[in-house]
Amino acid sequence: MTAGMVAMTGASGFVGGHIAHELIAQGWRVSALVRRRDATLPGGVVPVAGDLGDSPSLTELVTGADAVIHCAGVVGAVDRSGFQAVNVGGTARLAAAATGLERPPRFIQMSSLAAREPALSAYGASKRDGEQALLHHGERLDWTILRPAAVYGPGDRTTLAFFKQWRSGFMVVPAGGGQRLSLIHGTDLAAAVVALLASGAGVGAIFEVGDRHPVGYSWHEVAAAGGRALGRRVTCVPVPYAVLLAAAAASAAAYGLIGRTPMVTPGKVRELYHPDWVCDGHALAAATGWSPTVTMEEGFITTAAWYREHGWL
Repeated sequence: MTAGMVAMTGASGFVGGHIAHELIAQGWRVSALVRRRDATLPGGVVPVAGDLGDSPSLTELVTGADAVIHCAGVVGAVDRSGFQAVNVGGTARLAAAATGLERPPRFIQMSSLAAREPALSAYGASKRDGEQALLHHGERLDWTILRPAAVYGPGDRTTLAFFKQWRSGFMVVPAGGGQRLSLIHGTDLAAAVVALLASGAGVGAIFEVGDRHPVGYSWHEVAAAGGRALGRRVTCVPVPYAVLLAAAAASAAAYGLIGRTPMVTPGKVRELYHPDWVCDGHALAAATGWSPTVTMEEGFITTAAWYREHGWL
């Protein structure tokens, strides 16, 4: 597909912002759904006021688009319904708006590797259900679903918590060991999306996206690399599953009383202790010619530098 018009959700977020920036750099025109006209967007992105609950604004967003990239979603909610409302309901409405057009656009949905294990958390279940919503409501769409590994990089507030632990010289890790995970830098993920659009490949496919380190990383390897990026030796502090799960349950109950979302939930604990979050990104690479370029070592160094420059760390 030659560069044309892309309609995006989530362009003001960390992942969506990286993708929007790369699209503009590669000559695509980008419009983005925003709740507020003054939302911070990459330069050149045209805002469209609305949200995922507003079907008329979704129709406005996708009309005239050659492709839709759906990145918006909820990563923290008080209960299951909070995840379902946006990650499933919002996806269904956006897919319906796109499939209802005379010329339906290409549709790329940013899911999550958590969708691979929906029984572990309400978040993972909502991402899997969101994929099913696309298939059900987007029957006329040339769709592709991406399941990225843990995404990090400059501007990400989620992984900032890990960098703060590394700066302090420790990291809480699951007791027992054996867990392995993949990572993907935000710029590499953005390049993968643009390569997917440009190639026109992958219609009807679900691709995992990681940095293609074949066996992933242990938490101890991640902690050591984080320490090197910050010039610190990091000590791993193993915590038994039962202890962290009980603490998360108590926190969820307390926060639920005031209608707020705790930082660590029982679902997040179950995800943390899951043994296999390793991605196999070879299928995406073969389909598009894309290949990740940022190693974990390099990515942690540049991310730490960005956090310091912006006063986050």
